[in-house]
Amino acid sequence: MSAKSARLADGTELHFNSAILASGTRYPSMPMAKSLCAMDIQSRNQELLNEHQRLKQARKVMVIGGGVVGVELAGEIAHAMPRTQVILAHNKEVLLDNFKPKAQIKAQRQLENLGVEIQFNSRYQYQNGCYIDLNSGQASDADLVFEATGVLPNNDYLKPHLAHILNERGFVKVDNRLQVIDEPSLYALGDIADIGEAKLGYLASQQGEYLAKAIARNRKGKSIKGYKRNPLMALVPIGQKQGLVQLPFAVTTCNHLVRLKQKDLFINKVYRGFGTQPNARLS
Repeated sequence: MSAKSARLADGTELHFNSAILASGTRYPSMPMAKSLCAMDIQSRNQELLNEHQRLKQARKVMVIGGGVVGVELAGEIAHAMPRTQVILAHNKEVLLDNFKPKAQIKAQRQLENLGVEIQFNSRYQYQNGCYIDLNSGQASDADLVFEATGVLPNNDYLKPHLAHILNERGFVKVDNRLQVIDEPSLYALGDIADIGEAKLGYLASQQGEYLAKAIARNRKGKSIKGYKRNPLMALVPIGQKQGLVQLPFAVTTCNHLVRLKQKDLFINKVYRGFGTQPNARLS
């Protein structure tokens, strides 16, 4: 890809006046969270069914990473499969980095109430066929391990000609209008962009709405206000019956709020946003 054109997988070359980079991120070893190859709903469904089968056969499961993804995953497994031993390993002294202390404590208590064993200050790494905690030297005997850490930006297509727009961590550098720095024909949003706010789905949607309006105003020669960064707000379901909500002014476990996400992880909302009925797509 260059600042004015992009070549597709089939060899087709597209030329444009402007483009939005929204290629997201990936977990290198956890396709259950973000698939690396299943690009249609049938393939993705089969991929998740395969992962579910592996979970059913596991006696002990370890989740590495105590961020939002790791906490939600550990809670969901512990709730759905109470006979399975679940371990959540985190390299810090508290869960949910950058959350308020009250949210961190509530997440820990709710996971422990589900029977999740939490190992703090651990740094598991895959070596010689098993996962070893580099801090203690302990080897894990888990049957199944999910690494909910080390998210990487999907930026390989940018490196040949646009490496200069990436920061030291590989994310696209943008200004306060989500325009790529040093490349006025490009914009970026979502996980791939270094915007300065949490990488959460609802924020990517807000960024998209802002950018659509901004580009339209720019083409009409109208002034554009900068994108207003949002404080960290999050819904974190922990199993199917509990969870927490962090708001700018409070932390709560109000079931009504938690269930907004617990119900279907906002899948129906996404389909409606694209004008599609999920049941029709799945049939």
